[in-house]
Amino acid sequence: MHLSVDQITIAAMDLLRSYGLADVSMRRIAKELNVAPSALYWHVPSKQNLIARLAEHIVAPVTDPSLPIISTNKAAAQLRDCLLSVRDGAEVTVTAVGNPESPIHSQLQRFFITALTGDVEEASIPQLEATADALLHLVLGSALVQQTELQLVTATKASESFARSPVGEREKAFAYSVDLLVRGLQADC
Repeated sequence: MHLSVDQITIAAMDLLRSYGLADVSMRRIAKELNVAPSALYWHVPSKQNLIARLAEHIVAPVTDPSLPIISTNKAAAQLRDCLLSVRDGAEVTVTAVGNPESPIHSQLQRFFITALTGDVEEASIPQLEATADALLHLVLGSALVQQTELQLVTATKASESFARSPVGEREKAFAYSVDLLVRGLQADC
């Protein structure tokens, strides 16, 4: 079998979707691909590198530079949707953003800078970068808390009423928070 980075990433994504990040190991991926674990390291040098690739795969729908420019509110909502659409997607992406060797932070920062530039044309580069990072942290934190809460509800077989707030209220609060950051940038310019 000719092994590739794409095959490894797809197998890892399948495991992530089915079992969560805790069960995505190089040994388990190798078993799924019917190869020795050492064969994976020829293509993917470490689990951190694999997590970065998983994060890039998760956020790919929003980081394609050929996509049209959208408002910051839509950008934040779309990224959040990407993270929530994959089991442990927020945790994977937070881990990759924290990895200095991963390009995901700069990709997502650029994504938000592009959206912000459409909303606030007179902002300076340092203002855009700081606001983009604040947006990224808001989106990652929001998605991570929501996924963790859902996992707790599932693991404890608690009722859905255990959740902190209904989805509609949570989405309104999220949109308001994004809008607050944009308005703060506009006021600063």
